[in-house]
Amino acid sequence: MKIRFLPTAATVMLAVCAAGFAQSVPTRARVIQLQLTLTSASPKIDGATFPYVIQEILTLGSQYVSAGDSFARQIQEVSVGDPVPGLLSTPAIGGWINLTLTKSPNEFAVKMISLLTKGGQPFGTRVSHLRFVGNADTGAAVGTCTVETFDLNGTLLMSASGTLAGALVSVDPDDDYPDNQY
Repeated sequence: MKIRFLPTAATVMLAVCAAGFAQSVPTRARVIQLQLTLTSASPKIDGATFPYVIQEILTLGSQYVSAGDSFARQIQEVSVGDPVPGLLSTPAIGGWINLTLTKSPNEFAVKMISLLTKGGQPFGTRVSHLRFVGNADTGAAVGTCTVETFDLNGTLLMSASGTLAGALVSVDPDDDYPDNQY
């Protein structure tokens, strides 16, 4: 005995609604590749060179927090480069906010902290403050940055400032999953 599936109006409507919903729901994470160009520092660590470029990749994610009915805005970061020779940074953690209510709808503020080592030994921390505007049409981002270096006791050793430029890394399900096999 063969059983045939006949699509009913309700089944077709459910499939259309589900497809439309899946396309309109954001992934809740934005990946941005940035280039920080540090141009000056005061105070400055001996041996630091300027201008200096740090490459960053950030994931800006949101997570619903039931306490207080709000969202936790978390950041994951990896970077390469430090103006002080021999300093290596761990991936940073931090937070971000969208400045929609006070500034442009595409303006963001980011603060993140990472641990620093030199010669395999703990050296201190790096605190990065980023502020940028993203262009919704092109995915480009431009802004300013301040990168602070502290010793293990929390004493500020260097505060470097500069500009940043970058782009949103788009995620296209059709490119990442060409056969729609999730």
